[in-house]
Parts: sequence; C-alpha cells; structure tokens
Amino acid sequence: MHNKQRQITVQDYPYLVSEYLKKRDMYKYRADNTVLFNQFCNNYDGRIITNRGRNQNVYIGYPWCKTICPFCVYTSGRIDKPASIEEYVDLLTIESKLLGLSSGQTTSLYWGGGTPTMLDTSSLKYFLQKTSGLLSFSENAVVTIESNVENLTTEKLDVMAKYANRLSIGVQRFTDINRLKLGRNTKQQQVIDALKLAAQYFDNINIDIIYGVDKDSVESIMTELSFMIDIGIRSATLYKQEFFVNGLRSHTYKAYMPNNVECAKIHEAASVFLSENGFIEQPIGWFRKEDVRLANWKSRLDGWGEYPDYFGLGPNAYSHLDNMYIKNTDVYNDYKTELTNNRLPVNRYRNKSLIEKGVQLFVRKFRLNQRIAKNDLIFSFVEYPNFFEELQNLFQSQLYVLFFENENDEFILRRQYYTIINWIINDICEIACKHVR
Repeated sequence: MHNKQRQITVQDYPYLVSEYLKKRDMYKYRADNTVLFNQFCNNYDGRIITNRGRNQNVYIGYPWCKTICPFCVYTSGRIDKPASIEEYVDLLTIESKLLGLSSGQTTSLYWGGGTPTMLDTSSLKYFLQKTSGLLSFSENAVVTIESNVENLTTEKLDVMAKYANRLSIGVQRFTDINRLKLGRNTKQQQVIDALKLAAQYFDNINIDIIYGVDKDSVESIMTELSFMIDIGIRSATLYKQEFFVNGLRSHTYKAYMPNNVECAKIHEAASVFLSENGFIEQPIGWFRKEDVRLANWKSRLDGWGEYPDYFGLGPNAYSHLDNMYIKNTDVYNDYKTELTNNRLPVNRYRNKSLIEKGVQLFVRKFRLNQRIAKNDLIFSFVEYPNFFEELQNLFQSQLYVLFFENENDEFILRRQYYTIINWIINDICEIACKHVR
C-alpha cells in the first residue's frame, strides 16, 4: 500500500478491496476453500468406514441432467446412467448399509444432483420413498430436494411435498438475457409462475442466484433481486460464479466476466439491498427473511457450525467425517461393481490432520458469525507453532488490521469487508496446507 498523502483507514473500502483483490486469480476462487486439502488424498485401501450412532447429515445424489449448464462444475451428464431407477436405488441401499447410516440420527437430508426431479413422477416417488426409508430422522430434521424450474409441475410437487420439507430451486437468474447466458431456456414468466406454484406446496423454499455472469453489474443484480422480492421468496443463496481452467466457461469467457473487485461490489450492493428489504445474511451469501417461519432454523445453524458427520451417497459423492474425507468413484460401472461385491465405491480418501480439522471447524464458525475467537486458534493449532505464527503474522498484516476489529478475545470482520470473506478463508487454507504433516 503506497499512499504518502494520508493514512489509509478502515473506511477506504473501494481502495482496500481493490488492493487486496487486484492480483488474485479468478480461477482460484472457491466457495468451499477446504477443497485445497484434497491434494493430500490417497488411493482407497479398503478400510472400514461406518457411522457409529453419531448425528449425521446425508446427501443422496442423482448425478444426471438432461443438459449440462455452462457454469456447472460437477460431473452431471458425464456419468453413464443406470439401467433403471430400481437398479440405482438398490445400489444406494447397499451403500447406506455398508456405511451404517441407519444407526445414526439424520439431522439433514439433501437430494441433489444432477437433477433428481428430471425423473418421471412415478420414478421420482419411488426414489424418494425408498431412499428416505434408509434413514432415521431427528425431530427437527431438514429434508431438502433440489429442483430446476422446468420440473416444478403439480404432479411432481405433490410427490416432493410428501417426502421433503424444504425445496431448493436453481433459478440462477430471472431475466431472459441472463438466463440464456447461463444455458437456461425457460423464460422469465415461466420462472415466476413456477415459483408461485411451488409456494403452494412448500413454506420453506430457497432459490440460488448466481452473480459474475457475462457483463454482470450492480444494476443487473438489483433487477434480478427485485423479482425475487416481488414474488415473495424469503430465502436465497447468492454465490459468485466459479471458474476452472479446463471448465466449459474458462478462457473463452474470461474477457466478458466482471473482475474480482466488480464482483465484490455486486455482492455488497445485493447485501445492502436485501437487508433493506428485511433479509438477514447468515452465513455470508445465505439470505433469509427475518420473519421466515422455520422452527428449526437455530438448530440448523448450530449444526452447520459444529461440522457434524456428512455422508454422500452416489457416484462422485464425497463424505466429510470427523477424522476422514472420502470420495466415491465417478465411473458408474465401477460404482456398481464395487457395491455389487459389498465393497464401498470409494476412490480416494485421506485421514484428516489435526490442522485440517481445526481449520474446517473455525472456517464454518467464521462464515457463520464473521468473527474468529483467538482461543479457538490457540486451542486448534497449539501443536503447529509455525502455522500459528504465520497465521498471527497474517492477521497483523497491514490490510488485515484494517479488515478486522481486534478485540480482546476475537478478530471481528468489519461489515464492509464481508464480500471478501471467501478470499480471506482461502488465505488461511493456503497457509494451513503448507503445514500439514
């Protein structure tokens, strides 16, 4: 920072954000920064992995789509399909039993993809009924099904509402021009009509809104969010488009994308706008109306911050357990072969180091509360003095001193810098990876 005219203060938001972000590679931005630890994975050695009665979150994947959206970073559409839904459910049943999921209390179930609702109505009912029957649920369990707009028909919504109490809809954008940029062919009015129909079946609806699309701007995102408010949506996830060097939207599109600083301005403007319209942002990027009727909201956030065991079922699914990370094969025939022979279809795994476990826990808490307890850092990383020293140096650096309020017991991220929280987490994860033993 070279400004000889005056001292830079915490109020110099545009300058500080620009200084911090201008040299950062857009391809390194990740919503889940802990993927940096995947470099430490090994080939699976056949060890037993099972739940021993702990609370658990479960993801059941249906990793297939009719078309691949240009912004998608998942493997949907690139995995061979099963011969029938019955075959796939049989394999999920074996996988669930091998993992011992019936012995744990499920606090959250998420059916995702891909697009599970692309199934015809009869197959969708079979899929939801059979797979939910594999689990025992806690009293306030949140059961979510993911859908795109095209599949929100009366018949399918009637089925979904029988097995789920939360609906997650990948709207991404409302206006026709931005939907086309994202490979979405349904028109704006179709989206609005579908959301109004879904509201007749679900009280708890969350929609995804993506920013950072071609030639995106503050004005554009304001228009999109106005539609959401007019319709009456009370929960939304706002997230920045991610780029991968070999992804569909890589160098070809880079010239048209808003840069990191512009994306920070878009997020900040959206956050202020939604706050003025009665939304709370917690964790960062997840907005909900203050009057949202969710009796289990606090327990959901508490559970999210505590990092419970997370089991992923299906091809290419991953699991985050207390001491281990595992990743399934993304080849369907291998997935089928392993389970048919009563073996877990795991391709890669790693035992989590103490430093990874500590980072994952405090990253969750940081996203949730925008503050870092100094005692958490000391307790989590006392066995890693070099990492702890480097982390201290980071928080004492010229920019970080301005980003955070340094109270006696906590580092508190200043409100105007919420937009760069994922980049800050990335800094921490990169330092941690250098010290993993």
